[in-house]
Amino acid sequence: PCPPPHELSRQLTNLTHQIPNLQNTLRCNQIRIDELTETLHDTAANLDHEQMLTLELVANETTLRADVEGLRHEERNLTSRCHDLRRERRAVVEGLEEEVEG
Repeated sequence: PCPPPHELSRQLTNLTHQIPNLQNTLRCNQIRIDELTETLHDTAANLDHEQMLTLELVANETTLRADVEGLRHEERNLTSRCHDLRRERRAVVEGLEEEVEG
């Protein structure tokens, strides 16, 4: 059964009065969506920047580790060369002492 015309008219009036509030809520929600979207884009850009910095730091760390390893290798070579030079010096000193004594 259909409601009487005056009831339908009352319902229509109530619905008509709700439209501006719903439109206002819709506008507020759209503004909030726009703000959240902007925040999301800013956050993504910050994350991209941080990720780039992290990759740069990893690359720098890798380079520094390689440099340190190269310096350690050079230090081992120089230490070995020092030992060789000390042996050569001892041999020269011993040779000179033998010549002086001889």
